[in-house]
Amino acid sequence: MRFSLAGLAAAALLAGCAGTIPRRDYGPDSGLSAVILGGKIILPAGESREGSIAINLEGDGGRQASTYRLPLEVGRAKLFLIEPGDYRLLPTRSIFGFRRDSISVELEGRTLSVPFSREILRRPAMTIRSKKAHSLGVLVIKINTALPGQPASITASLDDGPAARRSAVQEIIREMMDPNSTVEERETAILWAKPLDDILSAIMAEPERRPTFKPSP
Repeated sequence: MRFSLAGLAAAALLAGCAGTIPRRDYGPDSGLSAVILGGKIILPAGESREGSIAINLEGDGGRQASTYRLPLEVGRAKLFLIEPGDYRLLPTRSIFGFRRDSISVELEGRTLSVPFSREILRRPAMTIRSKKAHSLGVLVIKINTALPGQPASITASLDDGPAARRSAVQEIIREMMDPNSTVEERETAILWAKPLDDILSAIMAEPERRPTFKPSP
């Protein structure tokens, strides 16, 4: 029994290093923050409607900082609740907590390893404030047509322009009224209705610009 308990403790520790999936059942009064991020996969024939992407949101504060694993569904935005603080978008870690240099993408029954964008890695840490909603935009995976004698190239980028961030927030707001959304998704969106409205208004007041990050060559 002693060995089993030690094994469980070690497994829990390793899972924390790799990243924990944020909860979705708290409102702003909890002191948490809401982060919104969408996922998109673009194939040579057009945008895919299936697939998933995994990425980490890691605290910029040493060993004591929180690490969250964000599972994204292609074609939709998701809202995650996290502790406020300074964070960076990074590839998911291994079960032992080692950092990877690529994103895992599930597409058509296959797992693809996509090199992580250097532009995103160079981005300074973003400050996520308590009781506020923050739209990060859309993580875009693009599979380019293969050239003769060469394999198809796959790139990752973050579309964080006002249009992408606005669209992500609007999608979460639509969940409040969508009967096909889960009860948990609808209730979370309703709890965060005021912060969502605030961030949407702020984004709409921004001048349109190009996304900060482009796909790596």
